[in-house]
Amino acid sequence: MESKIEKSNSFTKALKNTEFTIEEYLKTVFQEKLLVNAPADEDRNLTNSTKLLEKYKELKNVQSALMAKKEVQ
Repeated sequence: MESKIEKSNSFTKALKNTEFTIEEYLKTVFQEKLLVNAPADEDRNLTNSTKLLEKYKELKNVQSALMAKKEVQ
């Protein structure tokens, strides 16, 4: 039972390192609490022109990959 508490306790994680600073302790304690996930590329609010530009770049990459594959064969 103590091992479960140890694994989940951020303070214990910081204490395992014999020489730690207050910065390391705070980082360890609040890392999970303050972690903010950035939205995925599909979830961003993009303008129509930006979406078209991304699609154009994607098509250029696909076209160049197909041309390279065709040259190899």
